[in-house]
Amino acid sequence: MKAINVNGSNIFVIFYIKSMETFNLESEKKPSLFSRLELAGLDQAAAENFRSLIEKIKFSNININSELGAIHIDMIASLLTKQENGEVFLQNILKAINHDWQEVEEFLISSTKELDVENIDLDIGANRRVDKIECVFADEAIYDFTLSTDLVDHKDINNSNSYVEKEVFESSLAENNPVLQRYFGYLERKLSGRNYRLIAKEYLPGKNISQYFNEFEGGAEIMLAFDDVACELAYSMGSLYKRMQGKLLEDLKLENIIYNYENPDSDKLACRICDHSGYYEENAEYRSVSQILAQLSSLLTVYSMKADQLEKNKKISQEDYNPEDLIVNYLESFVSELDDPNLEQLLLKKVREVRSVEADERIFDLSDDLLEFIIDYLENNIQN
Repeated sequence: MKAINVNGSNIFVIFYIKSMETFNLESEKKPSLFSRLELAGLDQAAAENFRSLIEKIKFSNININSELGAIHIDMIASLLTKQENGEVFLQNILKAINHDWQEVEEFLISSTKELDVENIDLDIGANRRVDKIECVFADEAIYDFTLSTDLVDHKDINNSNSYVEKEVFESSLAENNPVLQRYFGYLERKLSGRNYRLIAKEYLPGKNISQYFNEFEGGAEIMLAFDDVACELAYSMGSLYKRMQGKLLEDLKLENIIYNYENPDSDKLACRICDHSGYYEENAEYRSVSQILAQLSSLLTVYSMKADQLEKNKKISQEDYNPEDLIVNYLESFVSELDDPNLEQLLLKKVREVRSVEADERIFDLSDDLLEFIIDYLENNIQN
């Protein structure tokens, strides 16, 4: 109680002071990243061993205190857990990136300047979370990779995208395959009360093809960009089709192909696969060709939408674009990669099979006009 003089009179006022615990600012602070990693299931000894590294972790576009951010904490915890060979997952990834790198553990602790984590999955689909991890060291060396995990704890392991990719990467198909990313490792671990399957792969610079055209800044030059992408995409798909002898991996939509628009003339293919759903189990040759056709059809749809928009804004005229040229560019590049009469005839045979099916029964939405144009082109331009 305290007296306050108001207009010559004393007024007694009672102040209620809440406990210091209520106003204790320390209790209002969010748990540290170190604590969060331990709560996720990171071994205490491992956490202490990598304390200096943990303190240098930065999240570029991730709010780790949000509900959606919790999975990124688990992904970091996975990187610092041990695998069967006694070394932590991150160490094994870095060794896979650079096979000659020795004394990785000591180097990690003493020489890490920064470990930056950026979410790059763009919320496409509902299957996986994908982070880009960039490690910067005292000697200015930079090692980057992607870390992916399933959003759902699949009881059937064959429904796990990460596991399916791991099986492909550990097969003969992945050996020196320029269309695929480099594979750096796989981990299964229980964190935050659920089972995780995680896969580390090469980071591919650029954007997925749909994202590239959606975010393309400029006018009429986008029409030329479509021709470039059509050729580069077809080179990659033709290369994979030849390697797999008339088959492809599943789910090679435009969103799952990265286009290196910043350096398309590098020694690596400009279009490379960043995600897929493994091998086709049934009727693989038919389904693979259907997917090629659907990929081309999707590219044509985006092309037409952009052309209509530019024409409406009077930036181009009808003479400035031709969908048939785009189809021919794709097919020319695809067939040139095959360089095999048997594969060319198989391609034609399967396109004819797709055409013979009623439109509403096809695997993908493909028009008769498109299929007939492609059949006519192949009949006149492939080896007999």
